Amino acid sequence: MRTPAWTEDELVLAGALVVQNGWRELRTGDLRVQELSELLQSLPIHSAEARALRGFRSPDIVSRKTTDFATNRPGYAGGATRCGKPTLLMIDAFMARKAEMLQAAQAIEDGIASGELYRIPPQPDEEDESGVTAVEGRLLAR
Repeated sequence: MRTPAWTEDELVLAGALVVQNGWRELRTGDLRVQELSELLQSLPIHSAEARALRGFRSPDIVSRKTTDFATNRPGYAGGATRCGKPTLLMIDAFMARKAEMLQAAQAIEDGIASGELYRIPPQPDEEDESGVTAVEGRLLAR
């Protein structure tokens, strides 16, 4: 089994971390990266089998995702890392609607902290027929 692609919810949380850090990447040893890694590993998004994969949303992987956000935003002077279209779309969302996206990240974090997002089962309208979710993702749809 391969490590699953990043979901919209995970990208919202990673993007918020980068935006709050002044659009700068964060390294593996940063406490905020370690905390986000632990949070992502606990989310009720992926199967238990996926979450058990070696390196699943590890601090190294989270740090790399922050690098993708930082180096692919418009105006970045250095070379961009290779990242997927979902990350690029999330960068665009944060550039266009920063306050709204930060609010979405906070809502996800609040829902997780309260335990609510772990108790609510997946909803049928989380995805459309092509498997696409709202930019805020599945957890907020719940």
